[in-house]
Amino acid sequence: MSAQFASSSACPCPTPAPAPAEAVLPDDACIGRDLQGRIERWSPAAEALFGYAEQEVLGQGAELLLPESHRHESLWLAHRLAQGENILHLYTRRRHKSGQLLPVSLTARARRGADGRLLGFDKRYRRLGDECAIVRQLALEAGDFARLFARTPMPMCITRMTDGTVLALNTSFQDFMGRAQEELLGHRTLELGLWRSAGERNALLERLHREGRVHNAPLVVQLGRQAGPQDQREVLANIEPVTLGGQPCLYVLLNDISGWRQAERQLQRRDREFADLVDSASDAIVSIDARQRVSLFNRAAEQMFQVSAEDALGQTLDRFIPGEWRSRHAALVQQFIDSGAEARRMGSGRVIHGCRADGSVFPIEASISRVGQGESLRLTVVARDVSQAKAAEQDHLARIAAESASQAKTAFLSRMSHELRTPLNAVLGFTQLLLSGRQDPLSQAQVRQVELVQQAGWHLLALINDVLDLSRIEGGQLRVEARAIDPIHCLQEALALAMPQAQASGIALAGPAPDADLPVILADPLRLRQVLLNLLSNAIKYNRAHGEVRLSAQRQADGRLQVQVCDNGLGLTAEQLQHLYEPFNRLGRERSHTEGTGIGLVLSRELMRLMGGELQLHSTPGQGTCVTLWLPTAPAGTPPAPPAAAPAPDAAAGTTADADWGGRVLYIEDNPVNQMVMEQLMARCPTVSLTCVDTGAAGLQAVAEQTPDLVLLDMQLPDMSGLEWLQRQAPAIAEGRLRVIAVSASAMSGDVAAARTAGAVDYWTKPLRLDQVVHDLAGWLRDPPAPTH
Repeated sequence: MSAQFASSSACPCPTPAPAPAEAVLPDDACIGRDLQGRIERWSPAAEALFGYAEQEVLGQGAELLLPESHRHESLWLAHRLAQGENILHLYTRRRHKSGQLLPVSLTARARRGADGRLLGFDKRYRRLGDECAIVRQLALEAGDFARLFARTPMPMCITRMTDGTVLALNTSFQDFMGRAQEELLGHRTLELGLWRSAGERNALLERLHREGRVHNAPLVVQLGRQAGPQDQREVLANIEPVTLGGQPCLYVLLNDISGWRQAERQLQRRDREFADLVDSASDAIVSIDARQRVSLFNRAAEQMFQVSAEDALGQTLDRFIPGEWRSRHAALVQQFIDSGAEARRMGSGRVIHGCRADGSVFPIEASISRVGQGESLRLTVVARDVSQAKAAEQDHLARIAAESASQAKTAFLSRMSHELRTPLNAVLGFTQLLLSGRQDPLSQAQVRQVELVQQAGWHLLALINDVLDLSRIEGGQLRVEARAIDPIHCLQEALALAMPQAQASGIALAGPAPDADLPVILADPLRLRQVLLNLLSNAIKYNRAHGEVRLSAQRQADGRLQVQVCDNGLGLTAEQLQHLYEPFNRLGRERSHTEGTGIGLVLSRELMRLMGGELQLHSTPGQGTCVTLWLPTAPAGTPPAPPAAAPAPDAAAGTTADADWGGRVLYIEDNPVNQMVMEQLMARCPTVSLTCVDTGAAGLQAVAEQTPDLVLLDMQLPDMSGLEWLQRQAPAIAEGRLRVIAVSASAMSGDVAAARTAGAVDYWTKPLRLDQVVHDLAGWLRDPPAPTH
C-alpha cells in the first residue's frame, strides 16, 4: 500500500464525517460494549469472524480483539464517537482468537438512551480479503488536495496512527529530512528521527486524543544518522487526525524554527552582553515604564543615588527627584511621552536635580530616549553627576551634544522632506495640469474637487517648509537676504494670496491701498511674505463667523515701519499667552477641526528677528488679537529693488506655436511619474522639444548626441548623483555650451549651494509650480547657449 500511494507523491483528502451506517448484512459481526469498554453483545457472525464463543467474551474488555499497535486507534475512535460522530468503513486490523491479525472494515456509532445520555457503543466488522480494497480507495480519494499537499512549501507527511509508518509525504518534507523518497516511505517516523523516543510520540498521541489536535508542539528532529547536534532541527509540529483510505492516520505539518531559535539565542546572548555593558557603564542608566516605574537600575545608578537596584526596581522615578522638583519633572517626562519624540536632552536650559538616599540634592545631566508605545513604552534615562564638573566643561559638552542632535535632526528632516516632496510633485503637478487644461476642460464639480486636492497638497507643502525652516533656525542654518524693498508690494501680494481663504471662511479682509505712501524697508521679501501670510491665515482661521481681519502699515516716530494684523476673533487667555511661543503647542486648538501645527507663530517671530525686526502679540479673550511687526527702514533716498517678475496666471496652460522662445530640452529623471508631468506640460508648449531619459549615463549620451539648449537634471539618479553628473560636464558648463537646471525634492540650503557651485544655473525644488516652470523656461530659452566649437 505504501509504495503504491507514494508513487503519486500526494495525500488524499481527509474523509468527511460519514452518514449514518447502512443496513446490517448477515455476515457483519456485531459487537456492543458499555462505557467501561466491556463487551455486552456478541453476534453469531462475531463468533464466526473472531473465533470466540459468546460466553468467552461477554464482560471482557474490548482490548481482547485489539492489537497492541492499535491502542491509540481505539482511543481516537472513542473520542470521535463520544463527540457524536459515526465511523463508517474504517479499514483496520483486529486479532483472531488464534492470534492472527485480520484485515477488517469497522463501522461504529454511539448508543444513547431516550434522554440522550451516552450508554455505550455499537460496532460492526466485515472481513476484508486483503489490502487491495484500501489501495483502490486511496487512489479514488486522491485529487486536488493531493496536489496541494505535494506543492505546500512546508514539510508535511501522513503517517499511520497505529505504528507511525509514513504513508505520504511532500517534496518539502523530503528536502527537510535530507533523504530520498524511498528512504522515507514505508518507514516509521521513530526510525527516521521525527521523534526522539517512543515516549515522546506516545505523549503527543495522548495530547491528540485529549485535545483533538496538537498545535505548535516544540520538537527536536534528528535529520542525520550520526545523532550529532549539527543534524538537529528545532520545529513546531502540528498534528491532526485524519481518516485515510478508511484507516486512522496522522496529518503532520512541521514548521522549521531552527533559524529563529538560533537568532533568539543570539539575541539572548546579546541581551546578556548588553546587560553587562549597561552595568559596567560609568553613567547611571535607569529605565522606566509608561507609569514611570523603574525597570532597570545599573551599578552606576546605585552608586549615584546610594540605593540598591533591588530597592529601586518597581519604585517610581519620583523617589530619586527632590520633593520640590517632582511635579515639574513628572510634567516634563509626561510632556516628552506625549510629544512622540524619540529622544530629548534633559538639562539643556534648565536645572535637573537628583536626590540621594540620605536626602542630599545634587545637579545631574541626563538624556532621555524612548522605545515602544502605550503600555509597552520604555523610557531610558542616562544621568551623570556634574557636581564637580567645571562650567566650561559643561558648556563644551552641551555644545557638542546640541550640534550632534541638530545634524541628526537636519539629516532626518532633509530625508523626510525629500520623501514627502516626491509624491507631492505628482499630486500637485497633475492637479495644476487638470486645472489649467484648455483642452478637455473639467466640469464645475470636477474643478472644485481638484481644487480641494490641490489646496490640501499646498497645505502639506507649507507644513513641510515650516518644519524645515524651524529646524534651520534652531541649527543656525537659515539665512535671510535683507534688501531694500517697497513694502506695499509685499502687503498687496499677501492680501491677494489670503483672500481666497477669507472668502471661503466668510471673513472680511481689508488692507492698505495699493498707492499707500510707505517708506522703503530692509527685509527679505520672500520671508516677509511668509510671515504676513502666516499671520493673516491665523487671523482668518481663529476668527468668529462673519468676522473681520485688517492689515495696516504706517511709519513710526523712530523711523521703523509698523505693520499690524488685527482681528475680532476668539482671542487668547492669559494662560494661553504664557505658552504662545512653544513649538507645536496649538494652545488647545488641536481639539478643533481647524488645521494647524503650532509652529507658524514661533517661526514668524524668529524670521522677524533674523530680518532685524520684531514681533509682538496682544490679545483679549472674546475680543480678538492684534499682532504688530516692526521693520527697519532703508536709508533715505535708497531706491527699492524691483520685485521679481511673476509668471502669467495661465502660464501652465502653455504657449502657442508662434511663441518667441523654444528649443531642445533634455529632462534627466528616473521617476516615470515626474517625467509624465513634464511631458504633459511641454506638450502644451509646441516650440519646445522635450527628451526624457532615466539615468545619468543616458543623459550624458543624449547631451553628446543632441546638444540640448537646456538640461533639467534630477539630483538623485539611480546610477550617479546630480553633482557627479555636473562634474562630468564641467568643461561644457564652464564654456557656456551647456546650461543645467537642478531639479530636486531636497530644499536644504546646503544642497542648493552645492548644485550652484557645481555649475547649475538654477535650482528648482519639487513639487514644481508649473506656471513658474513655463515662465523660467521662457527666460532661459529666449537666449540660446554658446555655440559648440
